[in-house]
Amino acid sequence: MTAPLEIEFKLAIAPGDVERLRAHPHLREVSLGPAQTRPLDNRYFDTPDHLLAQNAMALRLRRDGERWVQTLKTAGHGTGAMSTRHEWEMPVAGPRLELTRLARTPLARLRPMRELAASLAPRYATDFTRELRTIACADGTRAEFAIDIGEVIVDDAHGRRTAPICEVEVELLEGEPRTLLRLVQTLARDIALVPCFDSKAARGDALADRRNRQPVKMPPVAPAADQPVAQALAQALTAGLRCLIANLPSAIDPAADPEFVHLARVALRRMRSLLQAHRTVLDHPHRLDELDRHLRTLAHALGAARDWDVFCDSTLALLNEPGPATGEDAVRAALMPALTAMAHKHRAAAHDALWKHLVSRRFSQAMLAIEAMALELSDAQGPTCSAAARRVLEAEHRRAVARARGLAGDDAAGLHRLRLDVKRLRYVFDFYTPLYGAEQALPYALALAALQTRLGRLNDLAVAARLLATVGRATAPERLWQAQLARMLDRHRPKLATHVMELRAAPRVWMDGAHRS
Repeated sequence: MTAPLEIEFKLAIAPGDVERLRAHPHLREVSLGPAQTRPLDNRYFDTPDHLLAQNAMALRLRRDGERWVQTLKTAGHGTGAMSTRHEWEMPVAGPRLELTRLARTPLARLRPMRELAASLAPRYATDFTRELRTIACADGTRAEFAIDIGEVIVDDAHGRRTAPICEVEVELLEGEPRTLLRLVQTLARDIALVPCFDSKAARGDALADRRNRQPVKMPPVAPAADQPVAQALAQALTAGLRCLIANLPSAIDPAADPEFVHLARVALRRMRSLLQAHRTVLDHPHRLDELDRHLRTLAHALGAARDWDVFCDSTLALLNEPGPATGEDAVRAALMPALTAMAHKHRAAAHDALWKHLVSRRFSQAMLAIEAMALELSDAQGPTCSAAARRVLEAEHRRAVARARGLAGDDAAGLHRLRLDVKRLRYVFDFYTPLYGAEQALPYALALAALQTRLGRLNDLAVAARLLATVGRATAPERLWQAQLARMLDRHRPKLATHVMELRAAPRVWMDGAHRS
């Protein structure tokens, strides 16, 4: 059976914004007639050992009015909120699966059909109202624009559990996906529409498994030597966007694992670093600057939340360490509860500010800007990764070494700029490491990691001193703890020059031109 493709954008929307979306003049302008609203009841099937979920498939039976339709979907791929997946959809006689009609689909490769038929059972359901419009854009692109509101439902031995559905799906019927993205970006100027990666089936599986959210690392991208670097960067942007969207819902909670904020921030920094380092390699550098402006506000919000997380979870313990003047220890210990309470108050405020940004139009515009850039780069040509690696890595290495050479140990602003340069070099080197192989890249990677770690410790102490100035005066004489931080800084500064020398001496694998096939 030919594998039909479904190409769609999936976007989250706040319930309070749905009415404004319905009334948006641009959506009305491109709509062909009024919306049709109908309830959709869906049952999703799997085996007791979750065979379909393990193979990224979803098998659904849907009641649409008097009609019953069965659908098999496979894993989606694509950039950000735009996914392309294989979908087999067909009417059936009633509320029962007709597996024989899926005999020539990937489902049949999992197990013999008789065995599957005996083991498949409903696992979860979705119950939602779909408001559907057909839209037509000026260039001839046509799509179905759906607003889905309802819930995912699991009823099992552990009881009934639900999760809300409030999202927009824009499915391409014919024409250009980029046109649909531009339509979404136009709507997002007035309404927060955030790329959504989890399908209803993925949310149903998570609810059925009673899985809590876990911090998600940005997965590595493995560029090929002869691949256009623009296309490899598109993959990195997509991976970073997925990581952001996965971590940010929990990042707003100051009581949640601080790794949510940390990993979201690292993903954002990786994306920004890669784009900034490749400004001279990619076309239209002003587009990259525009995207970076979109991301800067999120970077500040994540940075503030992360700084207070580190201060509360790590710095407060350091400030309580015994000092050389034992008479101060008792004073600091007595004042520590007030300092701790004030720090946690600032931490909560920083996470609240992050939440306010995440529900704003500005955030949704930034996420869609990443989406647009990834889509633009995904089929671009230009220099290969092999050619770009030598040019970009050498420039970033020289930049960091030159910054370190002219640095005085007590120059706080200079240390901060050096740390940013080294971090950017680290992210770019990580990106290109698959071209050379981990073993060849290891000496340089170790030297770079040691320098970055030392700079990170110095930065944590500098940030701690800045934050302490914010809360210390409100609780006690700030000098008691600033002196403690100064002693710690003095222990780390002398080792910095050694790490810089080790980096300069490490073999630069990109200069020998040896790439793995």
